[in-house]
Amino acid sequence: MALADERGAEPPPDENDGDHGAGFERQPPQDVAAEQSVLGGMMLSKDAIANVVEVLQPQDFYRPAHHVIYECVLDLYGRGEPADAVTVSAALERRNELGKVGGGAYIHTLLRTVPTAANANYYAEIVSEKAVLRRLVEAGTRIVQYGYNGAEGAAIEEVVDRAQAAVYDVTERRTSEDYVALEELLQPTMDEIDAIASRGGESEGIPTGFVDLDGVTNGLHPGQMIIVAARPGVGKALALHTPLPTPEGWTTMGAVSVGDPLLGADGRPVRVTAATEVMHGRDCYEIEFSDGTLVVADEQHQWSLRDGTVCTTAGLRDRLGNRMDVELPDHGPFSLAQRDLPIAPYLLGVWLAAGDKAGELSGVAEDVLANLEPDGLVRVNDGVVLDEETAAELAELGIWHEAEVPAEYLRGSQQQRRSLLAGLADAAGSVGEDGRVLLRVRESLSVRVRELVLTLGYPCTATVDPDSGDEITTLVVFDSGEDQIFRRTELDDQHKRKRSGERRARGIRAVRRTASVPVRCVEVDSPDRLYLASRSMIPTHNSTLGLDFARAASIRNGLGSVIFSLEMGRTEIVMRMLSAEARIRLGDMRGGRMTDEDWTRLARRMSEINEAPLFIDDSPNLTMMEIRAKARRLKQRNDIGLIVVDYMQLMTSGKRVESRQQEVSEFSRSLKLLAKELEIPVVAISQLNRGPEQRNDRKPQLSDLRESGCLTGGTRLLRADDGSEITFDELMAGEQRPLVWSVDDRRRMVARPITNVFSSGVKEAFRVVLASGREIEATANHPMLTPWGWAPLGELAEGAHVGVPGRIPEPLDAEPVSESEVISLARSALDSGDVPRRVFALPRERLAVFLRHIWGITGPETPDADDVPVGQGGCVVTGRALADGLQLLLSRFTVHSRLRRPSPEAEPDRWEVLLDGLDSRLRFTRESAGPGLASRVVTSQGVAGTAPEHAVARTGASLGACAAAAGGSRLTAAPEERAATTRDEVPFDDVLSDETPRDDVFWDEIVEITSLGEQPVYDATVADTHNFVANSVIMHNSLEQDADMVILIHRPDAFERDDPRMGEADLILAKHRAGPTETVTVAHQLHYSRFVDMAQE
Repeated sequence: MALADERGAEPPPDENDGDHGAGFERQPPQDVAAEQSVLGGMMLSKDAIANVVEVLQPQDFYRPAHHVIYECVLDLYGRGEPADAVTVSAALERRNELGKVGGGAYIHTLLRTVPTAANANYYAEIVSEKAVLRRLVEAGTRIVQYGYNGAEGAAIEEVVDRAQAAVYDVTERRTSEDYVALEELLQPTMDEIDAIASRGGESEGIPTGFVDLDGVTNGLHPGQMIIVAARPGVGKALALHTPLPTPEGWTTMGAVSVGDPLLGADGRPVRVTAATEVMHGRDCYEIEFSDGTLVVADEQHQWSLRDGTVCTTAGLRDRLGNRMDVELPDHGPFSLAQRDLPIAPYLLGVWLAAGDKAGELSGVAEDVLANLEPDGLVRVNDGVVLDEETAAELAELGIWHEAEVPAEYLRGSQQQRRSLLAGLADAAGSVGEDGRVLLRVRESLSVRVRELVLTLGYPCTATVDPDSGDEITTLVVFDSGEDQIFRRTELDDQHKRKRSGERRARGIRAVRRTASVPVRCVEVDSPDRLYLASRSMIPTHNSTLGLDFARAASIRNGLGSVIFSLEMGRTEIVMRMLSAEARIRLGDMRGGRMTDEDWTRLARRMSEINEAPLFIDDSPNLTMMEIRAKARRLKQRNDIGLIVVDYMQLMTSGKRVESRQQEVSEFSRSLKLLAKELEIPVVAISQLNRGPEQRNDRKPQLSDLRESGCLTGGTRLLRADDGSEITFDELMAGEQRPLVWSVDDRRRMVARPITNVFSSGVKEAFRVVLASGREIEATANHPMLTPWGWAPLGELAEGAHVGVPGRIPEPLDAEPVSESEVISLARSALDSGDVPRRVFALPRERLAVFLRHIWGITGPETPDADDVPVGQGGCVVTGRALADGLQLLLSRFTVHSRLRRPSPEAEPDRWEVLLDGLDSRLRFTRESAGPGLASRVVTSQGVAGTAPEHAVARTGASLGACAAAAGGSRLTAAPEERAATTRDEVPFDDVLSDETPRDDVFWDEIVEITSLGEQPVYDATVADTHNFVANSVIMHNSLEQDADMVILIHRPDAFERDDPRMGEADLILAKHRAGPTETVTVAHQLHYSRFVDMAQE
């Protein structure tokens, strides 16, 4: 049996049509039979999987169902599990995808359609060829579209570049059999050793331009990925009084702090991830915008321009000095949630424009009044007034006697704000001759009416109306482009006739030097690093050793190199290079103050610079895919030998990711793979976190490079080999790098190795207490697993839910012991107040004996401190370590528990371990308890007993449903989460079913977050999954950089201007995969925008 392709059969050709239109009517190239044979062969032979995986990607399959099946087979194969019709069907069913691919019958059909599994590799080649042809058809279609765009006025260079990139994307193919026998590698290696010796040990790699650094690294070598990192330069700041719009209103640059919400350039809420200290003594400028707005910023503050480039305040001044137009990008309309507003926004807008203190509306067109009568208008004699209910609501809003736009209306949804503006425009608006909208409003309304217009993304001006009568009115003017503003037919028709297709850009009129004021800057978590500032809501932005490497490679050694700059514009880069090569002060070059001697030096160096094979790409919002495609093309055409990316934190993947930490890790890995593929070194410029600023010596460390949080030294990591826990203090003291339990992308527990453990210095830590009694101490930026992905602790609050292990697998090195030994271990645990280490390695059946003995001695009938039996199938023990250990051991049986103090008067080290919910009690009964103890456990609270104080939900069920099923009361979704937690409800009857699909994660509620002050903190890196179980909580790990070499820049005089090492900088080689680490001292000449080798100058 074979299923017909759901995309439809290819229509028969029309003999009368010839070739006309054939390319648009034919079915894309595909071979469903070959796809079926590939999948069938893979399920028949494990060897076929190994062959096919070298040839095909999931997206190479034409049928979506085949795409899903192929991914499932690879997933099973990667976990070392068999991949046959039965296991594949079961895996798809667990994912709720079996029905989507045609059911189990279709899986068996695939087996019957394959002629022989031995030819799976050849079938895969057919599928791959068809996929390439489909991509070629798609590329051809895109190129046709690019051509038409070019005919309509698009830049021809951009059209050709995109067309070339489309073709290169088609030819991207993975190579197979890239392994080489040792005998084939020996001779090339011997040749390289001989070449090094013949040069007297001199560097064969690309010179960095620093003699001492080259002496340690032997230059930059093909395939290496080098990270150059430092703290951001001091500057890039705005005055403290600068207003910043927020989703709820306004704040200022001086008042904002980490974690506060702001608004991004696209109008969406963003969060502050970092904030500088207040800086004094900076060179400051007053920037005047075309709408009259004045903003004070320091010389290095960055502004995003309409053409996509990023320019400093000094750069703006220079552009205006050269009579260049400086236009700013538009910002998007605020994307905010709908609010429950007491008065319809359109009615409020009309009343604000045309109402009086008596509630009467005057001068309003009849068609507007007719539409408003149901919303709260009453006709009295010859006039129209508001009804009593609406008047009372206006009075409650505080605007009855003093008309004003209420603040909550300015942060309503976009539709609510558009309705409010439409009411104002219909009652007090007109259309200018140039198509712009003119609003004449009372002066007291002008500020917030202007703010309303700006929240919709329309830059506007507000000036005194020259036609004002006795009462001064303000004229608010804005350009809405093609957007509809008016609801009145007459005004809307006028607007359509007169408006232009493109809105006028907001520009900069002047940049003037002003007195220095205290300044500050913040960083936000938006991909473009932009946020809105000032009452006019202007998008604003939140580097030189890499340039020195490129100069040394291209200008001094004639080797091709390319700089991908996501921060500086190409003109600024070239200006910095000219300053460095010709030794001309950058400030003089920018300010037009170059002397005749400067011009002579520049002319002398121009010919050499002009011939340098150096390429610069300052395209905004470059993705990793674009960098890779452009680098390949440059390698093919110009044989480049070095790539510089400035800088990594500004890169974006353009897709949704679980965390920014994971995204940056992917960039690092991609750059390393690019270096290996092109066989050239790649230098990535990166920013360090604020770790150096928190140390006395201010020196950066390797751990400062990672975008991750940290944990305190006593944090216990759960080992996968023997099931015990090991602390960071123990890991730092020894050389152990054990396997630990981690969670994969399907939220299953898997064993993964720790690859590195390191100190992250001293930082503020917080104690997080969960409803289950678990506790973890971490920094605010450490990510925790939530039902919606990884989130930093600083973004979580009490009531949020985080992941804890619901089921912990048996240790990989389980140690069988006799039952008498287990009983002895149980007695030892009760005597010592801690679980002996050997217990964690017990196999399942012996662990059940251990728990049975603990519960038999201190079980449900054992009185607590008040001589009252402990309910909920719990026990009372002495020692927090013993309580934590029992909670961990219970997770081996998917039994959830919680810890609590018996009573405030109880002994300080007395703890209750409670089985949480009916599900856990019955599972404990079935797995661990003996017959006599079982009856006491189940009946200690009764099947229908009172609900436990806290509960933990099972993944796959809604939080509320699971809490109810488990007898819980505290576990309900937070208001903002409730809509997202109604998926896949699990009926109560299925809670105990072994057939219910589940993963290994439970959701626990945060009940308390407390600051612990400054603490020594640590972190680790875990291969593949990037997370581990710590204190029985699932935590993200630090992200290991894939760099072969990491160079950290330290300038002592950046922190202390009177430092005795003024003018010096340390290049700290913190990581060197192929050699020693060392610190090299160089001189920095920032007025020339360069570092120089102290051995030379």
